[in-house]
Amino acid sequence: MSKFPADFGPLEYNADNKARFLRAGSALLKSAAKELVSKGVAETSVISVNRAGIAVSGDVYGYVYAPGLRHGVLITLTGGSFSGNRSDRLVCYLQYRTINGSSVHHCGKLPPPSLPRIVGNNVYVDNIDTGPIIQTVERMLVHFPATSSVA
Repeated sequence: MSKFPADFGPLEYNADNKARFLRAGSALLKSAAKELVSKGVAETSVISVNRAGIAVSGDVYGYVYAPGLRHGVLITLTGGSFSGNRSDRLVCYLQYRTINGSSVHHCGKLPPPSLPRIVGNNVYVDNIDTGPIIQTVERMLVHFPATSSVA
């Protein structure tokens, strides 16, 4: 994948810019997840897009599951009024997540289990690109359970 664009322009009320962001964001997370799986850091991933309404940026989500499918990292790309790093106000943050209770995932054609339980604080990636995202996910999964000091 080529470098993630530094500025998509306004995403709210601009369908073209928003569509470019959602496509590029999805491709970025798929590329990062594919590399994490090939390295053996992750077992699988699920990437999804929330187009949302016209007045907002939309979101791209990537669940990256650690081997065993009992925990993982949720990667979120979204617009945020609190972002001062990019003129289009995009942010990338990661959350360490686990399954609830003692759920057991059975191999086969079932989708991976949900990871609803957030552990620790959000970890922000200042440079939105595959390299920094991969490095941060690796650090978070190696330092199980995640805390705010892993990034």
